[in-house]
Order: sequence, then structure tokens, then C-alpha cells
Amino acid sequence: MGKMSPINKMVFSAVLSISCSDSIGTSGVETDLKTFQSLGAYGISIITEVISRSDTGRHDTAYLPLAMTQTLLDAATKTYDVKAVKLGYITSKEVFEAALNLTLSSPIVFDPSFLYFLSPSSVSGLVDYCRLAVSRSTLTVLAASELLHFFSVRPEIFQDSEKSIDILRSHGIDGSLLIHIDSSVVPECTGTDVLVLTTGESFIYRRSSTSQFSCVRSTLSSAIAVFLSNGASPEEAVVKAFTYLDGLTLSSGTSINQNPLNHGWLMKVKAVPPITPSKPHPFTDILLSRACGIWQTYINHPVCQQIAAGTLPLEGFCNYLAQDYHYLGHYARLHALAIYKERTTPTDELKVNAVILNAIATELDNHVSLCEQFGVSKETILKTSEDLANTAYSRYILDVGTTGSILELRVAAYSCLIGYGYMGKEMYRRAKENDTLEGNPFQSWLEVYNGPKFWDAVESGRALIEEQVAKEDIGDVQLDRLVEIFTQATRYEVSFFNLGLKPLKTVNSTPSATETI
Repeated sequence: MGKMSPINKMVFSAVLSISCSDSIGTSGVETDLKTFQSLGAYGISIITEVISRSDTGRHDTAYLPLAMTQTLLDAATKTYDVKAVKLGYITSKEVFEAALNLTLSSPIVFDPSFLYFLSPSSVSGLVDYCRLAVSRSTLTVLAASELLHFFSVRPEIFQDSEKSIDILRSHGIDGSLLIHIDSSVVPECTGTDVLVLTTGESFIYRRSSTSQFSCVRSTLSSAIAVFLSNGASPEEAVVKAFTYLDGLTLSSGTSINQNPLNHGWLMKVKAVPPITPSKPHPFTDILLSRACGIWQTYINHPVCQQIAAGTLPLEGFCNYLAQDYHYLGHYARLHALAIYKERTTPTDELKVNAVILNAIATELDNHVSLCEQFGVSKETILKTSEDLANTAYSRYILDVGTTGSILELRVAAYSCLIGYGYMGKEMYRRAKENDTLEGNPFQSWLEVYNGPKFWDAVESGRALIEEQVAKEDIGDVQLDRLVEIFTQATRYEVSFFNLGLKPLKTVNSTPSATETI
């Protein structure tokens, strides 16, 4: 069986954290997983040891057996297509080497900051440990002070990036390395330099000085891992990771242990949930739910029910068809406006609009054919006065389309498209169920809106609007506006169907003294 995804058919980037579990949540896998989620990655973790500590210091540590850690590593890498690995607090060289051997096919970011806080007797060969990390990982994150501590490197090497590379390699460091430099190490440094060393190349990223490097370092390396998982180069990943850190803020408190970083600054609750196999039309579901009352009135309109039963007076039906003939002309113009408002060459959008316009043309032909069956010519349809309800509706959607965004335009048109689709299927079902389809004078009308050609237009339009909403990632205010447009257009649909209760009236008709709107 292939490697699994947590949500079927959803694209995600799996990033693995191998580190300790920190009881106060300011380092270890807790910090890594917060960062992964905030940046949109799917985080998985392997805990190497559990650390009990508080603001006053470290109290106790429990280590996971090496055999168990190796089993977890093997299971994680076989289950998921791991795109990047963050190696953090790992005090066992055996565990570290096992992690490297199992994950070498993925970008690896190593943060050995914990070594700086251990006594030399705690881990054998600290220098060898760090050299191994630098040589085997994609990018190792170090502070310049740590290089001074581990390798007895002189501060002046950081004045010249090329010289830095030569000297670091002479100490056995031959790989990609991120070095954080500030005035505490190099007095001449007025701000903060981040020096990224790669094979034969160097990259210096200068930024304003920050006093938070030590407390955000675990988050920095986690963020770099996420960006590497998405295909960024080490240099690009570093710049993006620091941009992410710029948004981190501290809550109130007196120390870093009392001030957990706000990893959620980039996250927000989406106004519209993502498209999933179980919820393929989340935006449509929201529209129909929030416009529920008027929506039910629309798709269960008395005129629609009389059409399904075959009992609607022919004069009223012909008036409805004649008014809809005029309306569909405006509706077609709205879709032409949608094409005009696209800022690029929208191949997919053109195809969808072509499907919808083709469905409109079919509707127009069917309207004329039906009216002629009932003794109303196309000439009479063209001479029919446009009812004020028709004028109000058509001008409303055209006004939204002209003054609003392309998404607002599509929502203004959506009530008609999806409404006729849902209503058409429901009325056709009722006619079949009640044995009123055969011999029904409006059978061809029912078959059009229940038929595959019209439903192809409905599904194409629905897919287009769902994809656009997902792409734009709309907020609550914008969603409220779109619901308002959809609800108002649905109200107009109800008023429009009321025209089926009125007689046909041509332009030359003389209004009666008692005529009402």
C-alpha cells in the first residue's frame, strides 16, 4: 500500500520533528508542531526524551530506549512521504545517527543549541557531534557564539564570508550552515547578520538586531524545515523563516518560560472550510444554510409546484416564459461581463462560461418552442413588456457585476443557476412520483432543468465558484457580503416566479385603471 495522507486527496507537506518533549512547551516537539501547523505543514513527531522543567530550571529527564526510537523512526518514514526533517534535542549520538540514516533523502535542519547548555561530560565528543550534524544535514542553525565555543573559532572570521568558509572547513565543517552573528560576537556588527554557508557559496542576510534569537531559535529552524519541504533553497528558506519570526509576539510575563511565543499569528479560522471529499461544496452549503428561509420559498414556489402538477394556467406560464426570455438576455450579458473582468487569459473560466452560455441558448430556444405550442409567437414574446420585477432583478445583478468583484458577480448569478438546478430536479422528481409528468403540458420545461446539459452548466458553475472562494481565502466580512448578494438575488427570484401568476402583457397593451405593480 502507498504512503498515506491524513485527508484523502488533499495536498499536504509532511514534516517530521525528532526531539524532546518539553513540559512547558517552549521547545522540543511542542514548539516544532506549533510552527508546522501555523505554516500549513502536516506535522509528525518522534519524542526521544521527556524533560521536566519549569521557570526555575530543569528537574528530571526520562529517555526513550534506542530500540523504540528506531522503531518509531522506521514507522514514520514508511507511513508518510516526509518532505523535511527537523532534528532538535537529541542527546544520544546513536539516536542522532539513526535519524540521519533513515531521513537522508529529505532536507534536514539541525538545531544543536541544546549542546551549548550541556557540560562536556554529558555527551562524549561534543565537537565531533556538531561536525557530524553540519556535514550530514541540509542546514544546521548555529549562533556564532556556539562556533566560538565548540571549535575555538576566532571572532574575526565573520568579517569575511569567504574566509569564514575556508576556516570553518579547516575545522571539518563542510556543508550548509546558518550562522547568526550579532554585536556580542563581532563588535563592529551594527545589526544582525545571518550568514548562510553552502558548498562553494555564501549568502548574507542582514536584518535589524533582535534580542529574541535564543528564544525563537527552535521556531526558526522549524520554519526553515517547512519552507525547505516546499522546495525553497536554503537561502530562500532562511529569509522566509525570519519573516515568519517577525510576526511572533510574546504574551505578558517576566521571562521567556512565562512568555510562550504566539505561533498562531499567521493562522486564522477560515470563513469557508476547505473543499474535502466529504464536503465538496462548502461555500454553497454556507449560502444555502444562511439564506435558508427565502431559499426554501424559492425552490418550492407555488408556480413551480403547479408546473410539476401541470395545473399552472397557460397564460401565466407564457408570461413567465416571455419575462424569462428577456431576463436571460441580461443574464447572458452578465456572464460576458465576467469574461471581460478577468485580468488574465482564463482558459478554464472561458470554458465554464461557454457551457453556461450554451445552456442559456438552449433555454431560450425551449422558451420559444413552448410558447409557440401554446399559440404565443416569438414576435409576441419580443413585444412583451418587461415587468418591473424583471427589470429590478436583472439590473441588480448587472449592478453587482459592474461595481463589484468578479467573485461578487459570480455569486449574483449563482442563485439563478443553482436554484433552477435544484428546483428543476425536485419538480421533476415530484412530477414522476405523482404521475403528472406524462401528458404534462410543461414536460419539456421540466426535462430541460432536470437534464444533463443544464446540470453540466450547474456543476461547472458550482465548481468554478467553489475553487475561486478557496483560492481567495475570503474572510468573515467578505463572506457576509457574498451571503447578502446571494440572499437578495434569491428574493428577486421569488418575485420573478410570481410573474407566472400574471397574464401576458405586450408593449402595446393599454394598462387598466386598476393595474398594480
